[in-house]
Amino acid sequence: MPIGLLLIDSSIMLEYLQVPGKCNKNSGIPKQFDKLMSSGEYTLYLPIATVFETGRHISQIKKEDGNKRRKIAEYFIKRVKMAIEGRTPFKTLDWEATEMSEWLDSYPDFAQAG
Repeated sequence: MPIGLLLIDSSIMLEYLQVPGKCNKNSGIPKQFDKLMSSGEYTLYLPIATVFETGRHISQIKKEDGNKRRKIAEYFIKRVKMAIEGRTPFKTLDWEATEMSEWLDSYPDFAQAG
């Protein structure tokens, strides 16, 4: 049974996704975050504000980084959709799920366009 509640901030999500220009590649946060998610000790909530803010940062990845913007956007959306469906340690608030799901389908194209 979870002993705590954690709200995932966009700064943590940017580190987890390793968004160029928005993360410290040597921070160790992705490994720490994976460990935290698999521990079962916490309920992890992914607020809609974090989704939108993280999405904005992903869409600003420089085009020089090749297809990285699209790849990160697709991985991000996959994880958020899994959270909506209850298939990850993340949880979304029920009132946000429908609206977020509709927006997610169009996001990779939006991110690719910058």
